[in-house]
Amino acid sequence: MLILAPLVIFLLCAACWGFADSRIVPAGLTVNSPADVLFLSSTSVVFICTLSVVLLGFDAVSRRRLTGELAMDLSQPMPRTDYACSQLIGVWMAAMIPTTIGILGGTFLIHQQMGEWP
Repeated sequence: MLILAPLVIFLLCAACWGFADSRIVPAGLTVNSPADVLFLSSTSVVFICTLSVVLLGFDAVSRRRLTGELAMDLSQPMPRTDYACSQLIGVWMAAMIPTTIGILGGTFLIHQQMGEWP
């Protein structure tokens, strides 16, 4: 989480800033409005955030299983559904908070670059 959060925030903001600058946009892509910039930046959101969710999910479940922590957690007098829901909500929040910050920062950067709000 501590490594992925700054990476996700930086890459989302960089994608929004780069696609908002008409000199940097790759050839063949037309950017007419801030909404187009957000649409093009969504490709990086899909790639970066999907990868981060896979890494966070692996770390939350498989690392605990490999180190034996999962067996200790499941032996506690707690319903397994509560444990599974807490793990799911934890992974979701660990991925969603940096993504939301990155999107809000990217929206601000698009406004700075293009002079319009998306």
